[in-house]
Amino acid sequence: MNSDRAASVLDFAHVGEKLDRSGGGKRIAYSSPNLEIRVEVFTSPGPSEVRLEECDLLYLALEGSGVLGLETDDVLALVPGEAIVVPAGTRHVLFGNLRLTLLTVATPGWTAYGEVRSAI
Repeated sequence: MNSDRAASVLDFAHVGEKLDRSGGGKRIAYSSPNLEIRVEVFTSPGPSEVRLEECDLLYLALEGSGVLGLETDDVLALVPGEAIVVPAGTRHVLFGNLRLTLLTVATPGWTAYGEVRSAI
């Protein structure tokens, strides 16, 4: 979703439910050159791919629980209502426990191939 409005209303619960019914995955809830907001649903306890982004990331647990592992061997708990900020250039991996729903915010936003967009 990309909006030309002054403000946008985002329904994260609806997006999360839709992803849960389809077996998990990621869906972009909002996108602009300077910001991208995704809902991610993990439906199995295994790790995600190793992530290394050229943008700062904020992971906010909406439902379920999990952990975020950092390249420094630190492991941080993901519980509903708490957020973790991962600075640009930090390798990390996410582990969900059966079901984990995350709100993921990136600034600047990602492109379709994981490359960072230029800020306007």
